Amino acid sequence: MKKTTIVIILLMLSVATPMSSCSENKKSAYSNDSSSNASVSKTSNKRPKQQVVYHDSDLKPTVCNGKYGFIDYQGNVIIPCEYDYAESFSDGMAMVGNGRKYGFINQSGEIVVPLIYDSAYPFSDGLASVGKDLKWGYVNKSGEVVIPLIYDLPGQFTEGLAVLEDDGKYGFIDKSGTVVIPLIYNRADQFSEGLAAVEIDGKWGYIDHSGNTVIPFMFDSAGSFVCGNAEVWNDDEKFYIDKKGNYVEETLGDSF
Repeated sequence: MKKTTIVIILLMLSVATPMSSCSENKKSAYSNDSSSNASVSKTSNKRPKQQVVYHDSDLKPTVCNGKYGFIDYQGNVIIPCEYDYAESFSDGMAMVGNGRKYGFINQSGEIVVPLIYDSAYPFSDGLASVGKDLKWGYVNKSGEVVIPLIYDLPGQFTEGLAVLEDDGKYGFIDKSGTVVIPLIYNRADQFSEGLAAVEIDGKWGYIDHSGNTVIPFMFDSAGSFVCGNAEVWNDDEKFYIDKKGNYVEETLGDSF
């Protein structure tokens, strides 16, 4: 009886899997994935050669001979060191610069956004903000200007919307460049989990994608939602709230 019980326990442990966290990590290009679409010929013992697909975290900027390039996790140079400046990959693209001009390359090292801009921010949600002559707009991953460079300071796209600042007021535009939430706020943060923190008359609250006030303007400061909760401050004291504005004792991971 004891022997049978031990066998059952061992079997249960062998199939146990860890609980998933709020966000699941993507598989690395170097992981062994038995569910891969690649197959092995029944008449050959050799695996077919596969094209390596990199995730943003797989390639890191490096410096060699005074120039920037990119290496993989083993230290192999994947993209030659030929730039004066480089940032990490984001959304499959990396900002690079020569002199005082910036553009973007893909993970094959191809220049897809020419190095003609005075400033740029990383790709997010398929678009990147670029600046020239103190005006900003957006380019896509083909290097096409999809929103003209006419704004004072645009933000990154998240959840299909981007913060836009013009003449000291903030609102939100969609990917066509249409203002979908009016520029009426004194400050604003990007959307996260369906809500964005915005400020009017010194108090912060939260709005949804339609610009409706979901959580009233009653905080001295407010952060983005992560795993259903957000940090807020009143009188220099930090609290956590849920998406209904209710105070909660703690947030998942407590790692903002």
